[in-house]
Amino acid sequence: MTGQPQWMRFRQPFAAVLAGMALVMALPVRAQQVASHAQTASLKSAQTEMQTEETRADILMARKMYGEAADVLRKIVERQPADARLLNKLGIAYYQQEKLGQAKKYYERAARADASYASPVNNIGTVHYQRRKYSNAVKFYRQAIALEPNIAAFHTNLGYAYFHQKKYEEAMQAFHQALRIDPLVFDRRGSAGTVLQHRGATDRALFNYFMAKAYARLGNAEKCAQYLKKARDEHYKGMAGAATDPAFSGVIHDPQVREALQLPPLTAGTPVPQT
Repeated sequence: MTGQPQWMRFRQPFAAVLAGMALVMALPVRAQQVASHAQTASLKSAQTEMQTEETRADILMARKMYGEAADVLRKIVERQPADARLLNKLGIAYYQQEKLGQAKKYYERAARADASYASPVNNIGTVHYQRRKYSNAVKFYRQAIALEPNIAAFHTNLGYAYFHQKKYEEAMQAFHQALRIDPLVFDRRGSAGTVLQHRGATDRALFNYFMAKAYARLGNAEKCAQYLKKARDEHYKGMAGAATDPAFSGVIHDPQVREALQLPPLTAGTPVPQT
């Protein structure tokens, strides 16, 4: 015995025990950090892989290789089954192959996955439109417009559906609204990849006259004249009525419009016609 207090004899071993415990406790924390970093890296790698695959699908769609694009998108959707945007894209890939049932299935899944996403709602309407169920098409186009009122293509689609129902005034209003949103909407080709837009109508002569009227209401004499010429070339029977139709009053004095309607040009001193 050296006279050293008893508690001192346990101090050094106790310190060693504490250090050992600290080391044992630190090991799991470090392991967790390593595992977390590995998991994050794996997740980023998976996301990058899916983004690469989605880009490949977009390229295939642009090349009109719709079957191959659908195969790629379907594999991505299997890993991301609640991604409304991807579901909608897959629906479009099927739609472009005229597989309307499959297209509608994925549009509906997209709409359920995100109730605020307007594109698949519009696209469901296009399936009904292709099946000539115009009343159903109108219902879905109107729903899409309620969700996203400033997409011109939704209004043009609604206009076409009304046009096929021979509801010409409603069609006119829809086309007019589309042009207010995007004056070039009928000149554009293709889409952003998520919204389907109809082109053309069965009665081309009447449709072109309606388009001329829509542009006239916007005061766009050049586009009005362009569609009047198309209507004339399609032998629209009501051309003569445009001269006195109030819808054309804002552009009827324009030389291009008068030429399209085969009206005499206005000259200095000529009284301005009242419409």
